[in-house]
Amino acid sequence: MSVEDKQIWRALERELTRRQDLDLSDTKVVVQRGIGYISGIIRPQQGAYIVPREEIKAIMETSRRVPGLKDIVIDARFVIDTKK
Repeated sequence: MSVEDKQIWRALERELTRRQDLDLSDTKVVVQRGIGYISGIIRPQQGAYIVPREEIKAIMETSRRVPGLKDIVIDARFVIDTKK
């Protein structure tokens, strides 16, 4: 991972952790050549209600605030059942 990608990754991780209704503990975030990849499982925090389509839009909008990020690829599953 280049220095630029690492800086973008840190900023993207910071922005994603601000999404307090989401449990991102089973996701992986990678940045390669300025493109962010989110994979794994996204769950709502306990007691939170999410609409996956709206959350994808919110993640896309959040990622636009990250300097240097060219694009974002979301290859994650949303699991509404909070039981692991």
